[in-house]
Amino acid sequence: TLARLIRPFILRRLKREVATELPPRTDIRIDIDLSEAERTRYDQIRTSAVLALRREKAEGALDAEWGAGIGAELARAGDAAGEGGRRIQVLAALTRLRQAACHPRLLDPTATDPSSKLTVLLDLLDDLRAEGHRALVFSQFAKHLALVREALEAQSVSYRLIDGQTPAARRREEVDAFQAGQGDVFLISLKAGGTGLNLTAADYVIHLDPWWNPAIEDQATDRAHRIGQTRPVTVYRLVTRGTIEEAILALHGEKRELMSSLLEGTDQPAVLSTDDLIALIAGGGHPASPRGKIPPMTHLSRFALVLSVVLLAFACGDEASSEAFLDLGGDTTAGDVAVAKDESAPDAPLAETQDTLAEDLPI
Repeated sequence: TLARLIRPFILRRLKREVATELPPRTDIRIDIDLSEAERTRYDQIRTSAVLALRREKAEGALDAEWGAGIGAELARAGDAAGEGGRRIQVLAALTRLRQAACHPRLLDPTATDPSSKLTVLLDLLDDLRAEGHRALVFSQFAKHLALVREALEAQSVSYRLIDGQTPAARRREEVDAFQAGQGDVFLISLKAGGTGLNLTAADYVIHLDPWWNPAIEDQATDRAHRIGQTRPVTVYRLVTRGTIEEAILALHGEKRELMSSLLEGTDQPAVLSTDDLIALIAGGGHPASPRGKIPPMTHLSRFALVLSVVLLAFACGDEASSEAFLDLGGDTTAGDVAVAKDESAPDAPLAETQDTLAEDLPI
């Protein structure tokens, strides 16, 4: 199996094992029911998207059969072959569904219906502030953060903000101010501020909308749950029932389960068997392959395999991905290579790409 093949080259160390002084972290999911108006709008968007995609497929099949050229929907997508345009439409539909699950004004700026998710968030922040806690609030959508900011200002709640338009110097000022006690809430764009920040002044983290990659969310949470934190950290995930958000959370579980099964047993060094050692002495250069089914691996193929597993660990959100140590073995000069998440100075400001389709790939 793949797990058996990679075990000699990976030694996993979980963060809780390496940084034993870290306080505990608690993850809590809060399920939210959409209002009747929000549910109606969400179902309309979902039904329209399904019908449009099915109609596009039918038009493509008809055009292929009669040679009449591409359909109108595919023409607007700008892909003569059809598949690229269809994928763009699917991603657009997914983005609209995610937005509809968050706030009506993300789709219609003139909408007057209140957001159920925003109402829950404001109530939660009120409770946290009353008990002396401070929170980081992450969202994939910069426009969603703007709506939250508007609501906080209406209630005279002090806050700090980092999004894709925040210059590097301003990012440092915002972080320093929050660490110094200025602001009860820190609004952060997931892409722009999910890495490279030290925000241990907060002991609560709130994810407004789930992202496809659980590792990205874990990195964002680690802005507060990191070395220097002295209080237990609580992580809230706000999820609307019966929406695309529940499906995304289900994918999170599947990815983590896959990574856990792949890395099971890598917390202890793998020991070569006596037969493997004899094979090395005999001059074969490689330990005997189990049952002769796995061919000898070169240093390059070893590295490629291990690198692929580490990248998969990051994609699946494995806690050990930031603490993994890879032994390339042999006479390679690389020796032990440590793969760790970036915990250095703040990132350079990113372009505001939160609302683009390219950023919405479900990987």
